[in-house]
Parts: sequence; C-alpha cells; structure tokens
Amino acid sequence: MDTIKPVVLIPVYNNGKTIKSVIIKSLSYINTIIVINDGSTDETTSILKEIASTYNKKIHLIELKKNFGKGFALKAGFKKAYSLGFTHAITLDGDGQHFPEDILNFLEKIKKNPYCFHPNSFFAPGGKGPGLPRYRLSHLSSLFSGHS
Repeated sequence: MDTIKPVVLIPVYNNGKTIKSVIIKSLSYINTIIVINDGSTDETTSILKEIASTYNKKIHLIELKKNFGKGFALKAGFKKAYSLGFTHAITLDGDGQHFPEDILNFLEKIKKNPYCFHPNSFFAPGGKGPGLPRYRLSHLSSLFSGHS
C-alpha cells in the first residue's frame, strides 16, 4: 500500500454533552472525521451542524432520520469513508469513552502494518471480512491503544 489515508468515524446518538469535545480533540490528531448522527433527538443535531459548518471540509456529517443502531451507523460511515477514498478508519464513540489521543497509537500501528485493519477490504465490492466477534475487535482495539 503506497498511500495511507486514514479517517476517524464517530457514531453518535444523543451525545450532545460530549460530542463537541470528542470532535475537537480528535481534530488535533487527524485531518478528517466522519460523524454519523444515528437519529439523535437531543441537542446533538444542532451541535453537529454548528461543528460541521465551523470545520467545513474536515467534518463529513451523515444524518440518519431515525435510530438504526451503532452497527448500522458504522456501516454507513465505512461506506462513506470508502466512497471518499480513505484507506483506513478508526472508530471512536461520541460519548467520550474512547480517548482521541489514542488515534496516534492507531496511526503508528497502521504505518507499521497498513494491512492490520483495512476496512476497504470488508466493504469494497467483492471484499470479504473475517467476521470477528465484537469482543475480539474490542480486545484488539485495547491492545493497539495500550489500554488492555
């Protein structure tokens, strides 16, 4: 892989109290973020629109009309990332439980081994993924971020 083009995906549902901080901190470590608003009914939607207009080309906002769940929201984010030409996606939760500074750890691992996590292989036409259970992905994420 010649060029690594990473993006952060943040699925959001009613995270109005935390999402602005998560996004702003994340922008300290990465140039582009895709935020997937999963049908929020609180102040999240207005906060996201404000942030998206302030950080214009750095934030791509996907608005789902109703709450479909985190998995659906992430899938929408991965598809958007693929369509925009990103090679890797790092996911963070909008409630602040993941640390934006861990983005650096993931970027370092991706540079050392660009094929460690490669979402395009899962979502590209004809792509196949290993179907890892969620707990294994969480464990792998913990190992990469140093929070095991």
